[in-house]
Amino acid sequence: MKLVNHKPNYKRLYGREKRRLASALEGVGCNFHHVGSTAVRGLGGKGFIDIQVAVKRKGLMGKAKKIIGSMGYEHPDEGGAPGRLFMRKITPKNTYHVHIVAKGSKPQKSHLAFRDYLREHPKEAREYMKLKKQLAKKARTRMEYRDSKDEYIQGIMKKA
Repeated sequence: MKLVNHKPNYKRLYGREKRRLASALEGVGCNFHHVGSTAVRGLGGKGFIDIQVAVKRKGLMGKAKKIIGSMGYEHPDEGGAPGRLFMRKITPKNTYHVHIVAKGSKPQKSHLAFRDYLREHPKEAREYMKLKKQLAKKARTRMEYRDSKDEYIQGIMKKA
């Protein structure tokens, strides 16, 4: 598993894709948030742009999934969690991950709390990056890498 250092253009890439999503989802009533490692200045990772799409209510998640799917995003079996739909789009230059959640839901709040905590605690973000590098060397698959971070993430969530 290869990790990359944080790049200054992540914010711009997020903004561009957010505008595309917002235009397509105009009638659904969504909020958009830049989440994941690319949303935390100085934090490296896989370099994927993670976008949280928060719909007004859980019943609209399927509609959002259908619309986002028409934009070239796929819904793989991996990456989902209770209360969250995961989609991804791979382009020659970038990979985008979309996490569809209901506004005010536990998955929405925890994703934002984790991001905000790392933004507000740069030392903790540096420690997290050290751990990610260690785990990336050991992991044989992306799923294994993701799962191996769970204990650390849960520790952060208790502080957030």
